[in-house]
Amino acid sequence: MDKHYEQAVLLIEENMDKPLKKIRAILVLEDIPSKVAEAAIKAAKDEGQLPENARAGGFAAGFYDFLADEHQSDTAIMEYLMAAEGTNVMRNEKHYLKIAALVNAMWDKVESA
Repeated sequence: MDKHYEQAVLLIEENMDKPLKKIRAILVLEDIPSKVAEAAIKAAKDEGQLPENARAGGFAAGFYDFLADEHQSDTAIMEYLMAAEGTNVMRNEKHYLKIAALVNAMWDKVESA
């Protein structure tokens, strides 16, 4: 087996708690060739070590999952946004509030059906 592939598998196993975007960055920083990195990531997904739908992660992914779980109150949404670390979230607050309003409107339709 390729030395780089074995190293990639070890790095993925050590960093499974991190978002996929960070795992990819770690692999790049460790000079793992991109084809080898993608093969190791695919194998980890196939073996169930990483979720099949693993995505980049970060605040947006968590926020979307939060909204998808159930209809959220305006208070809960604001609390979620205020708890976020980083100025980028606050800079895009209106964007996230519009997304939340759209998702809640969809929840309203589902709940009334």
